[in-house]
Amino acid sequence: MPAPILWWLHAGDLPSGLRQTEVEDIISASCRAWESPGLAFRQGNYADRIDIHVRFTTETFDGPNHILARWTGHEHGAMEKSILIDASERWTCSPLNIFRRWLYPVMCHEFGHALGLAHTDRGVMLHGYDRWKSVTDDDRRRALRAVRGH
Repeated sequence: MPAPILWWLHAGDLPSGLRQTEVEDIISASCRAWESPGLAFRQGNYADRIDIHVRFTTETFDGPNHILARWTGHEHGAMEKSILIDASERWTCSPLNIFRRWLYPVMCHEFGHALGLAHTDRGVMLHGYDRWKSVTDDDRRRALRAVRGH
């Protein structure tokens, strides 16, 4: 079995109202949604070579209610592969809070990009925010093919 994909949350950048443990639980859950035989994730630590960095920032976003997050890969001279999340949005780790953006489907979507998937017309890779979209078996198959290169 291939080595797990390691992720790391840069917790110093969390917006107020979000707790590190809750965000890490959301990231772990979104990774589990993608897992299948041959594709696994693990939270890394400071001593590991991290594959995917997760950061909240306002530096490269357009303010609330627009772009929520993005995958940076190594394009545009980026030094690390990162999921950047707009810290100016009103986030929640609970699906019951309808007055804030639920982080889980956004993380599932961005991890899909990290696995090599582009936007589609259905499923978790549908462009745009939908709090109820989720990873489908078809999404998992496509991600596994993208990771394995065939």
